[in-house]
Amino acid sequence: MWWVHFEAPTHLHSLKKAFLWGYAHLFVLGSIAALGAGLAAGVGYDLHLSYAPGTTVAAFTTVPLAVFFVCVRYVQGCPGQSGPRRYLLPLGAAAVLAATFGPAPIRVTAGIAVVVVVLTRLVR
Repeated sequence: MWWVHFEAPTHLHSLKKAFLWGYAHLFVLGSIAALGAGLAAGVGYDLHLSYAPGTTVAAFTTVPLAVFFVCVRYVQGCPGQSGPRRYLLPLGAAAVLAATFGPAPIRVTAGIAVVVVVLTRLVR
């Protein structure tokens, strides 16, 4: 998450943009905290300590990561950004949400996150 967040420079040319950028980080940091709670719920599910359905436990992990990707895309939304890079994080968010309903969703989500990080570094 660190690498994705700090990959693109932010362009804060006005006070309004600076405030929007700063307050958007409430959602960025909130999604990171929710992802940590989702991972803890996933461990509890794998250890049979949870009575929640598997899809619900998967959503505790996948939804915060998708929110993170969308919020980071908004925070990094530079006016000059074009090409395939501008679609990378929204497509990653969609793939993560789709992984909620597949087999081994937390592991698939981790794989998608690795692919998004690598592509974020490669696609300029």
